[in-house]
Amino acid sequence: MILIKNEDKNGKNIPVKVYKDEKGKYLIGISKKVGEEYQNRYYPVEFLKGVELENKTEIIIKQATLTWFDWEFDDRKGTKFLIKILAFEKPGEVTPQNIDKLGSPKEIVISEDELPFY
Repeated sequence: MILIKNEDKNGKNIPVKVYKDEKGKYLIGISKKVGEEYQNRYYPVEFLKGVELENKTEIIIKQATLTWFDWEFDDRKGTKFLIKILAFEKPGEVTPQNIDKLGSPKEIVISEDELPFY
């Protein structure tokens, strides 16, 4: 399994924007600077059954993999590659993965006085 995550150089999760077309298919948009301009590309994505997102929803990918399906139409055959998102969260959303056993969001706050080094 290939793990796909969107992180900055410090390992912090970066949200990605999910687009939903008129047929209900999802795409993730990415961009990069080429010369003085940014170029955009879109990757097809699928979610687990029952997941419904609005167009332009931002998510943080927790677990995803690459997959494909073969198609045939009008005597033509091909293969389509896509990203299957297995786990995600919306930025700022409280999910079962980030809740402690008492039902409170996990948060650790340490003051400088409590640190064991200088």
